[in-house]
Amino acid sequence: MAASNYTLCFAVVMMLSTIISSMSQTEQKEGVRIETVFAPSPGCYGVNYGDFYIGVENMTLADGTVLTTSYMPRTDVVKKGWYLGKRAKGIDIGLQGACKGEIRNLTIPPHLMFGIEKDTFSFKVTVPANSTIFYQAEILDIVPESEKSYLEDFLHADLNGDFLVDVKEIDRVLTNERGLRHMLSSALGMDNIAELAVQWFDSLGGRCS
Repeated sequence: MAASNYTLCFAVVMMLSTIISSMSQTEQKEGVRIETVFAPSPGCYGVNYGDFYIGVENMTLADGTVLTTSYMPRTDVVKKGWYLGKRAKGIDIGLQGACKGEIRNLTIPPHLMFGIEKDTFSFKVTVPANSTIFYQAEILDIVPESEKSYLEDFLHADLNGDFLVDVKEIDRVLTNERGLRHMLSSALGMDNIAELAVQWFDSLGGRCS
């Protein structure tokens, strides 16, 4: 039954991809065939190397064998986060420049994915040597590399890893930080912290350099 549901879920995803393909734009980039579904608005920010992006994905072999997918049966769609430039070269090439809300279908040649010389065991599936990979991704959000500090704060607060921070998570983070502050205050005391600062300043001969 589970296998049947999985097949149905995958079939729905593929059917939707086929329906919207007539509205897509196609290009070749460094050997990767890129089909852009619902072209982004002019002037939108496209993900670049070093940026963090959140999305959903679906990866298959030519025969339809699913390697990994965000569309699992009887569960919510699984969102994931990656840094562009840290994945397989074919994926990085194909997704560079994609904007928030954009969907891309990639056809990735073997040498930019799992290789051409030997079979690879990946995602609990044996990927035959010289396999072309079909990959679809929807970009849900992008954090530019220049905003990395904000990203780290967000990921720190996202306790359940769903890339959404709710009131309960915010309250828990603040509670943890209050506890840490109390622990440090109890161990050192504010007076002692001030004394340590004065000693450090004196050790420099009264110079802050």
